[in-house]
Amino acid sequence: MAPIPKPPNIKNMTTGKLAQLILANIFGLPGLGQFSMGRKERGLIWMLVVLGLLISFLVQFQQAMSEQAALLNPKSNDLNVLFNYAKHLLAGSAKAYAGLIKGYGIALISVYFLSLLDLIYLFVTIRKEETRIKPNYDVRNKT
Repeated sequence: MAPIPKPPNIKNMTTGKLAQLILANIFGLPGLGQFSMGRKERGLIWMLVVLGLLISFLVQFQQAMSEQAALLNPKSNDLNVLFNYAKHLLAGSAKAYAGLIKGYGIALISVYFLSLLDLIYLFVTIRKEETRIKPNYDVRNKT
């Protein structure tokens, strides 16, 4: 059997501390709360997942936009014709790539949500561990 990991050295894990960690996860980066709790490996995994999703989205979106830019080659040099052509082309591409944007949006929201659930799970686990192990503060010599 694998040994049970020791809880991080966090004194007085309170709900106020949990609120701070949740805010760090929401407004910062998923995994930031886990990282500041002392669970650096978990925090780095969440951060890498989010950064990987963002990078892959940007790469795919850039490729899609470069394909659209290659199609933007009208025969006329008139600006009105050029702008009308671009307007219709971008309206079509917005519909075509809505699924890509929606899919990555759902993935990012689910990663944020799962990161928060993981943070709450860690908080509950640490609280149970703190209540189970009570330190002995009696340091009197019994001779």
